Amino acid sequence: MDVPDFAVDWASFPSDDELISLSQVMDIPTQQLVDMPCVTRDNKGRFSSPVKQADLENIQKCSVPIKTRNNNKWALNLWKDWVDNRNSKPETYFEKGKLIPTDINTLNDEELQFWLQRFIVEIRRKDGTNYPPKHSCSNSFGITKVYQK
Repeated sequence: MDVPDFAVDWASFPSDDELISLSQVMDIPTQQLVDMPCVTRDNKGRFSSPVKQADLENIQKCSVPIKTRNNNKWALNLWKDWVDNRNSKPETYFEKGKLIPTDINTLNDEELQFWLQRFIVEIRRKDGTNYPPKHSCSNSFGITKVYQK
């Protein structure tokens, strides 16, 4: 078996005086190990300067992992597609006396429960097969997360 040759660019490695030891890494406060580039605070004193509303919203956004944000966005888009499809059917209007709103935040708790049950049971993959139970739970969680905001 031939192993391909590879070249190492030693110039890209840090020099000996730029390397840090494990003990130096262990001395870094845990909060500094979390990479949240959207959060900037001055570290002078016990309390930081007052935060603005935009800063708080940015911190909230960064506190949700990217994968979770993407899953929630995907579930919300699936909800909107389902609503468009469901509202095109006459029986939708007769079930509750009105069409399903695309904006999930306009639903009250009772309406959300009513429509979310139907959403979970009625959605399918694009090829018409059922979603596995794990995906059904993810879709439900994604929708309820958006609703809770």
